[in-house]
Amino acid sequence: MERSQNIVSLSGSFLIENIWAILLVSLLLLIFSFYFAAKNIKIVKQKTKLDKVIMIEKMENIITQAKNNLASPDSCSSNDKKEVCIALGNCVWTEAKEGKNIIEKCLATEKVNDSGPPGSQGPTDICYCSSEGKLIPWEKYYYMKGSKIIGKKGKFCSAKGNKCKYV
Repeated sequence: MERSQNIVSLSGSFLIENIWAILLVSLLLLIFSFYFAAKNIKIVKQKTKLDKVIMIEKMENIITQAKNNLASPDSCSSNDKKEVCIALGNCVWTEAKEGKNIIEKCLATEKVNDSGPPGSQGPTDICYCSSEGKLIPWEKYYYMKGSKIIGKKGKFCSAKGNKCKYV
């Protein structure tokens, strides 16, 4: 009994001490409700509309797709600097001599299994078709192994190009 009297007396003293704040909040709520009724304002929770549905693929698919796009001949051929070319990981920097001119190109790499880093097998095109229509082997190609640039001697070129003659 004592405890219930204590709660009742504490509640009464709280109301007496805070009567003006309680009346002020009640008055504000009454004024807002009259204002909303007078202006015919209704608070209605709107239904959610879908504008777009976005599908998020697994990150693995995006990474694989990006690597495949980087390995395309178009992405490699657009690079004209050795460091940028080999930094992609799917391109190699190649060099060949045509007379006194040095030909330098960024080419797509040959596919590598688990035998080495990308580019270690050289470019997909092992020959350069000269302005005279002759196939010239790439003398050297460069690729990245970790953070180092590795240079290797080009492979022997014996194939026939589209507009090229046999060497």
